Amino acid sequence: MLSEREDLAGPHPPHILRDYFPILDKFGNLEEEENLKILVDHVCTFTEKNQVTWLDKHGRDVKFDRERILDVAISTVDILRMVHKDKDIHQKYYLIAIFDEIYNINAIACDKRTWICKSMDNSQFHDMLLTYYGEERLRYIYLVRDCRDVSLSFMKTPVGDCHYYSIISKWTNLQRHALHVLSVSESLVHQVR
Repeated sequence: MLSEREDLAGPHPPHILRDYFPILDKFGNLEEEENLKILVDHVCTFTEKNQVTWLDKHGRDVKFDRERILDVAISTVDILRMVHKDKDIHQKYYLIAIFDEIYNINAIACDKRTWICKSMDNSQFHDMLLTYYGEERLRYIYLVRDCRDVSLSFMKTPVGDCHYYSIISKWTNLQRHALHVLSVSESLVHQVR
């Protein structure tokens, strides 16, 4: 529904942050450009091979300019380090910069003004996302749903867990993260009941 808006790109999420943060150390020191280049290529390929293909406004596959994403990631992390001298802007921010630029490129390809990431897992990275985007830009949409409705809905999806216990366990964990965000940054959350 959200991606039907004229100004908002909302593609099916490849879950970049959820899937890459746990393995980020496998890419080595991201201050070394060659390692960062490999990460950029992996994340771009991961997104291009998403189970639901990202299409531009003409119905063609969205392709990502790896050199541009690399340059943006390096310059963005440099800027973050200048702005947030009191915070540890560590290697994980390179991944957020790559994630951000991938979504920016998709929004431009779809002729949209901005984008939304529909990955429910992103709330667990709230502190880093808040540092990266700031209170002016970061927003959440919190769909308040009955766990039984969630279970029935996820039982119909072609991917993921198809057992009620697994679905509810994941949902419960996501609720903990969402409630944490609500408790520390309520003004950034729009609740839909």
